[in-house]
Amino acid sequence: MKLYGNRKRAEHTHVRPKKKKRRLRKGFAVFLLIFLTVVLTACAMAFQWIRPPELSSETKRENDVAALDEIAAPENPRKEDFVTILLIGRDKVGLNTDVIMLMAYDIKNNKISMMSIPRDTMVNVERKNKKINSAYSQGGKANLEELMLEVESIVGFRPDRYLLVTVDAFCELIDEIGGVTVDVPMDMYYSDPEQDLTIDIKKGLQTLNGYDSMGFMRFRATYARGDLERIEMQHRFIDAFMAKLVSPKTITKIPSLAEILIKNVKTDLSTGNLVWMAKEAVNMDLTEDFKMFTLPGEAQYYKHLSYFMAYESKTLELINAHFNPYVDPITNVDLPHVKLANNKYSDELDKEEMTQ
Repeated sequence: MKLYGNRKRAEHTHVRPKKKKRRLRKGFAVFLLIFLTVVLTACAMAFQWIRPPELSSETKRENDVAALDEIAAPENPRKEDFVTILLIGRDKVGLNTDVIMLMAYDIKNNKISMMSIPRDTMVNVERKNKKINSAYSQGGKANLEELMLEVESIVGFRPDRYLLVTVDAFCELIDEIGGVTVDVPMDMYYSDPEQDLTIDIKKGLQTLNGYDSMGFMRFRATYARGDLERIEMQHRFIDAFMAKLVSPKTITKIPSLAEILIKNVKTDLSTGNLVWMAKEAVNMDLTEDFKMFTLPGEAQYYKHLSYFMAYESKTLELINAHFNPYVDPITNVDLPHVKLANNKYSDELDKEEMTQ
């Protein structure tokens, strides 16, 4: 099977990417993947259309026509059996995306890579709020196309597919398995009436219900490193969640968990696609075949707002090593060039960091 990509992307050259060994990390997307694996595998026998993800016939047709255009630049060929999926976690009331993850599935080698994109990541756009988590709300309604374009500007290609999960689904799932026991590092308190959100969790080892689990995953009010520290807490929660997920009591709840998931997921992947990925993921060696990363960068202030500024060269290195769906390396991404509060320019941070 061949997968074809969107023609709108960054420029490419034949430069061999550097390989760099990175340690395994878990993020919110592990929740999505592992849960899909357990739940959908149990449902697999109910479907006869189990197949790997692929682009729609319309997208394939558009690319086939473009390939015949003699004026167009030569197409960078796609890797065979390689699909990219944007994973999105949306808040309860508004249209902000609290979780944005890029997943690359190397189907031929049965390997999955995932990368967290911090919600405060600055993107190269004209609007006043340049954080990527506001992309989905542009125009006052769900704007998946804008989010896709802004992710493309950061990583150099457009994800093939998407999967969106709501906060309500997360809370229901945790309640259904009887909560998750986690060591809370500090007292957590935050209130936002507009979102109907109150986080009030005490320090210490305790079993969190669905609502408090959601609060633990979203809290960042007193973190010195903001969203980056929140991602670390998400990793801690996922470790505890995975331990609970494989317990005998949880396995018996698979039918009810499946019903919750199916009602609350929005995606352009078919049920057959999801079942196929779950079936294949069961055979993975998670220590070798499943890799988790965070977009390389650092927090900085711009016009009195805190942003996460991505490093260009390190982003390209990571993308080419684990996420690039094309045969040739990606050599360019569209990151902002702005003067920060410390009088440094955003696109110079990467060079400075590498010299230290």
